Amino acid sequence: MRGRVALHILVLMILPALAPATHLGDLYVIPVAGHVRGAHKSLWQTDIAIHNFQSTPITVELAVAESGEGAAGNFFPVTIAGGATVTIPAGGSRILTDVLNDHRGRTDTIGALIVAADAPFAVTSRTYSVDSTGARTVGLTVPPTQEFLSTPAGAAFVPGLVSNTRFRTSIGFTAAASAGAPLVVQVTLLGRDGSTLGSRSFTVPGGAVNHVQFGSATLSAAPFEEGTAVVRILSGPGDVVAYGSVVENSTNQAVFISGVVPGPMNPTITGSTFATLFGQINE
Repeated sequence: MRGRVALHILVLMILPALAPATHLGDLYVIPVAGHVRGAHKSLWQTDIAIHNFQSTPITVELAVAESGEGAAGNFFPVTIAGGATVTIPAGGSRILTDVLNDHRGRTDTIGALIVAADAPFAVTSRTYSVDSTGARTVGLTVPPTQEFLSTPAGAAFVPGLVSNTRFRTSIGFTAAASAGAPLVVQVTLLGRDGSTLGSRSFTVPGGAVNHVQFGSATLSAAPFEEGTAVVRILSGPGDVVAYGSVVENSTNQAVFISGVVPGPMNPTITGSTFATLFGQINE
């Protein structure tokens, strides 16, 4: 929750023009979205599905942190159906198709989406590749999040990464740095035995929202079958969402992997109904 509030504040600081007509009552981060050409003749694009479960209409607006390492001026509003916002009627739903197509007149855009409204709502996204005929797609759900790796914290873990002749892996994160000191984020790739295959550090300027995505070969040129990315905040105040994706080269079928921020110190886990029932079936 602390990270969610911090990102609300940061959005208002960076983009005061984003929400003059609405009070931000709810906000999600979709870690990666795009309209972008990729490897093996893929063309990736993103649809956003929104449901308003309120008894009155809500006003929704989007912003994108365009991908770019160390960038300070890459956070922009997203035009929705020709306007700055979209109104969802009470109990209604909307699917915003290929939402980053022609964003700012650009041919290709990839980044993280911030979806906000003046009241709580439900949202998800689908990112998919279109074949050369436009008749067939392969894709995946990229779930939204309201939980972030925040300063100070341990780490976010992205398991299940593979890089070989059949699969390719990308690792990414979205980071919001509070105004003032920069935020330094470290990404380390571990092999199946826990050995370090490679590591990089990234600096996000104070008061900026950065999206960074890179192939695992940036960290390790050697193939691996069972890898995990570990994302840590080394210094500076801010919040981070980590993720990975594994794509089959021959089909461009992709799997999205959310970064997991473990909660072993969270006392609610052992007392939850899930924990109770899990304990019963495993006795």
